[in-house]
Amino acid sequence: MDHSSVEQEVNQQLRTTHNQPGPLSSDTVLDIKSKEVDGGPSDPLAIRLVPAPDINALDVFPNPFALSDNKNAAMGFGLVATGLPGIEKTWFLFLIWHLRRAENPPTLFMVHPNEVLLWKDNVQYKLMISQMDPDDVLAMIPSDAWCLVDSNRSLADVPEFLMDTGCFVIQASSPREFRMEWKKKHTDAYYLVMKPWTAEELISGLQLQRISRLNITAELLVNFRDRFGGSARDAYRYASDMSLCEAAISGAAQRINKDVVERAFTSSPSSLKLPTDGHMLLSVFPLSDRDCREYFITSPSEHLYERVLSIINKNREVASLRLYSICLDWPTPGPRALAAQIFERYRYQIKHS
Repeated sequence: MDHSSVEQEVNQQLRTTHNQPGPLSSDTVLDIKSKEVDGGPSDPLAIRLVPAPDINALDVFPNPFALSDNKNAAMGFGLVATGLPGIEKTWFLFLIWHLRRAENPPTLFMVHPNEVLLWKDNVQYKLMISQMDPDDVLAMIPSDAWCLVDSNRSLADVPEFLMDTGCFVIQASSPREFRMEWKKKHTDAYYLVMKPWTAEELISGLQLQRISRLNITAELLVNFRDRFGGSARDAYRYASDMSLCEAAISGAAQRINKDVVERAFTSSPSSLKLPTDGHMLLSVFPLSDRDCREYFITSPSEHLYERVLSIINKNREVASLRLYSICLDWPTPGPRALAAQIFERYRYQIKHS
């Protein structure tokens, strides 16, 4: 991306987002309001999502910021929107940017380390922060603003000056250690783990792809999704020639050893260390639809899970038992859930091991 055209990128490429549900990473849209969870007490940090059938039945895309009590709702210090690379987490930020501009609460959008777009009082500003006094920058930012930070391009992490504002931060980032250093300092920030694309969403997204990708068919996308998972970027790049995807995966597998794999399954999104294209073998996924803050590390598909097991041990059952032992001893929900899945598959061997 040309950093000098950040404003044009946001405003022109996404000018229709407010009225049309685009090809986001899943079939959901953020609903800021706190709600009851299974009849229990209201949890302001449990982000509930509006199902796609409800959205598609409406004539106008619903704006959760239209209600006055939602305009500046802040849950904890912030969120990290993360998940499998290539599911368009950046589009999630663009959606929030446009929805908030439509209702006029103060909002920042940051893609480049030296530029900030600020929407305040129905006016859009571009702050060239590298040329400004830090105090002047802070003076421009309302305390009730939301700060949207895209760390999937040249901006590696949430800048320190944004943390100093005390504003609510939403960062979009792939699960990589060097992009989430700010979360280690602010434990009251939460993960929002986004779902991979479904085959239906990949097919719908074809209409927005470049002309050079017109040779991709619905059947190819379904086959890709079944074999390699729901990364939209990888699907549109490799669906027409999946041998290229297999080659990239083989290259990643050669760069990952047994120790890296075993550590990955018990990592957090902010501590996951994988080589180039490693996300094709392992990444972070939501543990369930009930609460998108809960996550686990696993493979995007059954085919790729088999590849990962072979790195641990060529014998599939031995590798599964080893992974079960690692995950069972870990105290967090994700590894425990994976251990439960392994137990169900290899119940007899585990009981007698």
